[in-house]
Amino acid sequence: MKVIVSHDIDHIRAWEHRNMMIPKHMIRSSIELITLNISLKEYILRIKELFVNKWHNLEDIVEFNLRHQIPATFFMGMNNGLGLDYNISDAKKWVNFLSEKGFDVGVHGIAYQNIVIMQEEYNLMKNILNHQNFGIRMHYLRNDESTIGKLASCGYLFDTTLQEDVNPYQVSSMYEFPLHIMDVDVMYKGGSKWMNKSVEELKMITKERIDFLITKKLEYMTLLFHDRYFTDSFKAWKEWYTWSIAYLKEQDCEFISYTDAMKEIKK
Repeated sequence: MKVIVSHDIDHIRAWEHRNMMIPKHMIRSSIELITLNISLKEYILRIKELFVNKWHNLEDIVEFNLRHQIPATFFMGMNNGLGLDYNISDAKKWVNFLSEKGFDVGVHGIAYQNIVIMQEEYNLMKNILNHQNFGIRMHYLRNDESTIGKLASCGYLFDTTLQEDVNPYQVSSMYEFPLHIMDVDVMYKGGSKWMNKSVEELKMITKERIDFLITKKLEYMTLLFHDRYFTDSFKAWKEWYTWSIAYLKEQDCEFISYTDAMKEIKK
């Protein structure tokens, strides 16, 4: 089984948010501290992030992926909505940074019904990258019965929004790469909105999930980890990602990008 790793970029600066995002973040962090699901050190680091105005960890996760030869794909927003609030100049800066480091970059989509706005998001990324060989994943995985077809008509190479335990398949000229493992799904138990599992629980759940997907004999498995959590202020999340990569390597899984996987499928 080959593994495709990706990262959704939901935040860049802490104070780009002019809504309830920061108060909710501190309430969540306080609950996790009181319930002993995070340490005092993690809590203090989260407060420090507000003062340095930094809610991304792109340099660190890029360094990790390069060191471990993980050809990850990063999805960057070209529009605002649902807590994704950074501006296009910041987005352009980091798209260029990631591209220069040799990583594929796609769109983290906001519009999922309005074809005009969907096309605008695609065109913005095409102009930044100066090519059209990229894909998309919808923010919060939002979609309806028309979304995938509309994304294909926009010109995307692939989409990786739908959660299905199947191999990639073609939708018009676009390929759909189902999403199999997402950090948020693993971290929160019983519909909770805050961390409520030990690292050992996270590993056990993920191991069972990976082992299940291996028994399904999928050719390609996709794993999503948000760069926001690759930090010591979210210690369990960071440890989960690094452990998952190590475990997949122990299972002799090969890491591949969406674009290279598409080349294999077309052959």
